[in-house]
Amino acid sequence: GKFFDENLHLRARASEAFEQCRPDRLPAGLAKEVLHDLARCLLEQGASERALAAVSVFMTAAPDDRRRPAVLLLKGRCHERLGQRDEAARTYREARTLAPDGPVGSAARVREVSLASAAPEEPVTWLDGTRPVGD
Repeated sequence: GKFFDENLHLRARASEAFEQCRPDRLPAGLAKEVLHDLARCLLEQGASERALAAVSVFMTAAPDDRRRPAVLLLKGRCHERLGQRDEAARTYREARTLAPDGPVGSAARVREVSLASAAPEEPVTWLDGTRPVGD
């Protein structure tokens, strides 16, 4: 119906704005809702660099959002997939610091331990048992 059409229109505008990496062009109130989902979808599709760009835009558009720890966890996954282990570890530490208790903090701790225990040439295995793209 009307809501579905409006939602599609807003998502199309958000996608256009993201393509230009201009968070100021995102429709009001939509940045937080769309960018996190967009980054997650891009990461799942193997587009790690684009997912990382979406995360960066989210952080700029919504620096105090309550989902920041979860977005940092997603950012860490992007860095892992790109082979940026040190940056991934720093990002997981930040997520754990912001959310020491609960599922995000626990997941960040598990990723940190996994990164620390894996030799640099040893592929990292994610929580769901998959490996980063290219391994």
